[in-house]
This record gives sequence, C-alpha cells and structure tokens, in this order.
Amino acid sequence: MNGYMNILHRLSSMMSVVGHETTDQEALVSLAAPYFDEWTSDAVGNHIFVRKCGVEDAPKLLLDAHFDAVGLVVAGITDEGNLRVTRLGGVDGKILPACEVTVHGKKKPVYGVVASTPPHLMTAEGRTKVPPIDEMLVDTGFSKKTLEEEYGVRIGTPISFAYGPEELLNERTCGPAYDDKACVAAAIRAMELLGDEKGLFDVYLAVSAEEETGMS
Repeated sequence: MNGYMNILHRLSSMMSVVGHETTDQEALVSLAAPYFDEWTSDAVGNHIFVRKCGVEDAPKLLLDAHFDAVGLVVAGITDEGNLRVTRLGGVDGKILPACEVTVHGKKKPVYGVVASTPPHLMTAEGRTKVPPIDEMLVDTGFSKKTLEEEYGVRIGTPISFAYGPEELLNERTCGPAYDDKACVAAAIRAMELLGDEKGLFDVYLAVSAEEETGMS
C-alpha cells in the first residue's frame, strides 16, 4: 500500500460521525502532528495544524478539509431492544436496509443491523418504496436493559457504518467517509513528501468539524 493510501485508510478507520469528531482525536493528531510545528483544537472538534517556513511575515497558505462523516443517532429504544434512529448529516435512506452498523455505546460499542423486510414478505408497493429513516430499526440482538446497562446505549448515542476501507485492483480503494478524509489524507501526505523542505510560506491545515450538518 502506498503512502497516501495508508494515510487514507487510517483516517477512514477513525470514528468521526458528525457531532462526535473528538472520539478518535488522539489518532488523528498522532497521524498529522509529526509533519507540522503546531497544533490547536477546540471543543467542537476543529483542528488547525501549522507548518512554519521560518521566514518572518511569510505569506500563509490555508488547506481546508473536513473530518466528520455522516451517520445515525439513537432516537429511542423499544421495549424489545430495537433502536429507533434518525440521520446525522445527509444519509441516503436507500442504502440503509440490511446495513451493518456500529452503535458507539458510552461503555463499549455494539454491532447491529438495520432491520429489513425480506422481499417475499413485501407488498408490490413495498418493494419499490424505502421507508423513512425514522421508521427503521437497528437490531443488535440484545434487550433494552442490556443495551442500557452493559453498553451504555441511550438516546443521542452515535451510530457509524460497520465496514472499513478496502484495497481494490489497480491501486484503487473504497471505504467510508472518503468525503472528505481523502482531502485530509492528501494534505498530510503532501507535508510528508516535503520532508525537511520548509518552502516560502507558512502552511495551515484546517481539519474541520460538522461540515455534514452545514456548520463549517
């Protein structure tokens, strides 16, 4: 795997559902910070990495990309233990039936599947109509009590997609949250390739939060 792909796959594997970008903050900083001189962040999850060129009053170059990803959030737990959900960001409901997800409970994560009615049990209309996301359920196989007490699942718990990055043929790749972690990876890789070369301007990399909900 080449240098860029390695960075992209590491970024794609980090949990950063919009509104919860600080979950894997340490992993992001450990990946990017070695190629910069300064790093600052805020409580929302925005990060600014700065690489100084050493020239007084040097011009500044801003590279801006966002780190957050679309996902789901727990909106309720039924008596049977199924999770009612709503979207975080622009999730396309057509991809959700039978989708594998990770529910990031406060105590530990739990695997789940978005419940889907088999085609042979659907009406003709049901085969062509996707139910609204707020009518979908995530099944973990656990009871409401177990989810709440052992996993720390509650209303507001974020849910990410359970698949990770994959290498494809001909140096291609696929994975979650490539919008916009592909650009974050490109910026970090560019700084890596510069090595000790400082250039003639200071480089600012803004890795921003909450873009998927229009906040950045």
